[in-house]
Amino acid sequence: MRDFYFEADDYSNYSGSELYGYTGSELTESSFFAQGGAEMALQNVVEPLDRTLTFRVTSVAPAVGGEVATLFDGNVTPLIQPAGITVTVAETGGGAGSHDQVRTESLGNPFVIQGLRYFVGNATQFANAFTIQKRNVTGGLRQYLWQPTNYVSPTNLNPLVIDAIDFGLVVDGRTAIFVPVNLNETLTLTFTLKAKTSNNQVLFGKSPKELAIAARPTGNPLGDITLLNAPAQRGMMS
Repeated sequence: MRDFYFEADDYSNYSGSELYGYTGSELTESSFFAQGGAEMALQNVVEPLDRTLTFRVTSVAPAVGGEVATLFDGNVTPLIQPAGITVTVAETGGGAGSHDQVRTESLGNPFVIQGLRYFVGNATQFANAFTIQKRNVTGGLRQYLWQPTNYVSPTNLNPLVIDAIDFGLVVDGRTAIFVPVNLNETLTLTFTLKAKTSNNQVLFGKSPKELAIAARPTGNPLGDITLLNAPAQRGMMS
């Protein structure tokens, strides 16, 4: 899994590295890229329109605040959230079983996250640190705390959203993210996929690894124009 992550990093979402003879600018400047053409023409490429997981976490009565929502944790079945806490995933329909679909997918097809946009209803929610765990069936445990307030800045015109471009994580069945939730809070967490596996490709003699080569959009039109043109500009300077 570590090698998988490092190889994905070689084709960074931000650098526009060359892949299969194409430069980042040639891919991102073509309308062919937005029509599914890249996925069909370039082997093992993650379609740029298929790169997000949007979690919606809500806290209502009988929750009292401070309950912890669990994201992913594919090896735990069934996964039961605290009373008053619901977790859904928009890309899989947003219904009651949408989170379970993502959890099942992580068991057979692990993926790499690179980037998180985090929307809250009240800025005090940012003070609640995430706990990220990797649990092995043999009893091994790795745990990290991720603090959203590290990304809060007075220069941000919208105090209810942060964009952590360096949020990196390999998600498999052993991975869980625990998010403390304030009462009557609605959270939206949008994870960007950098790479994923598709074991179906092994049936056709292909690598199961799929890499994202398009730039991760910032949401700022001027910033995105600069980001997409960066590879071409570097070539002119060299």
